[in-house]
Amino acid sequence: MGVAILSVLIAHIGKPENLPSILSILYDVLVYGTFTMCFLFLSGFGLYYSFKRNNNLRDFYRKRLLRVYIPFVLISLPFFVFTDICVLKDFKSFLFHISTIDFWINGNFYGMWYVAYSLVLYLLFPLFFKVIFCCKKGIFIRVLFLLSLLIVIRYILLKTSPDYYQKIHIGLDITNCFILGIYWGYLSDHHKQYSILVGGGNLILIILLYAVRRYTMFFNGEYSLVLMFFCVMLWALVFHNSDKLLNNSWFAQAFRWLGAHSLEIYILHLLSFHLLFDYLFPSINRSFAFAVSDCFAIAVCHPVQVCVNKLVCTIRQ
Repeated sequence: MGVAILSVLIAHIGKPENLPSILSILYDVLVYGTFTMCFLFLSGFGLYYSFKRNNNLRDFYRKRLLRVYIPFVLISLPFFVFTDICVLKDFKSFLFHISTIDFWINGNFYGMWYVAYSLVLYLLFPLFFKVIFCCKKGIFIRVLFLLSLLIVIRYILLKTSPDYYQKIHIGLDITNCFILGIYWGYLSDHHKQYSILVGGGNLILIILLYAVRRYTMFFNGEYSLVLMFFCVMLWALVFHNSDKLLNNSWFAQAFRWLGAHSLEIYILHLLSFHLLFDYLFPSINRSFAFAVSDCFAIAVCHPVQVCVNKLVCTIRQ
């Protein structure tokens, strides 16, 4: 999660202009190759283990509510009170935003699509789990079936309701990363290894899908999936082979710290950016506003997390 949130922060600032071609490609692979796709992949990966330990639906949904939605409400509440109620005087928008329903009606709002979309994926996760692992044989085939079904759903939505597709495609196009994360959790649990053959096939898919993207962006989600998968395996290889060197280093500790605060950083850096760019200083440079917001989010995420955790504990009781 540390690598993923760092890539999000860097990507939102924007790629430096006039980068040499090699550095530009490296930037795209390392930054856009992880990005929010990696969040969905790791969410699916982690949920596999969580659900395997305890498949009680009530406990599962309660955990997701307390770990994601309630913290989102507590962190974003001051922002939406200020923007929707104080500035815009629109209580309906406030309710839509704080409930995340606005994403499913109007599309991405203040960058909070990830929270809105993740909540629905959490809701559907037990169904995905049951379909994939209904029996021991044919697991890979059922994963391919779900990935293919997603392509069909996206295509039907694009053809029947292109305007609505444009509103939600930011999440819909990379749902495959979540499915793959569930499957990769299973492979990890059963000690399956990432072979050179799989890695070579992944590189071939990246090249083929990159070529296809020149003619249509419909398969951008599949391109993001294989690129993200390659980057995740690359990062895993780096950290695995450098385990003794990095395990207790400040470098590894920094990534663990970022990962532990990823939700708070994600919400805070986007909402503080929109506060600066949309309301307080609309003429400010966009990249500079994101840089300031990134620094602010990193600086305050820990005390915010502590306060939120105390409130969540109170709610839990």
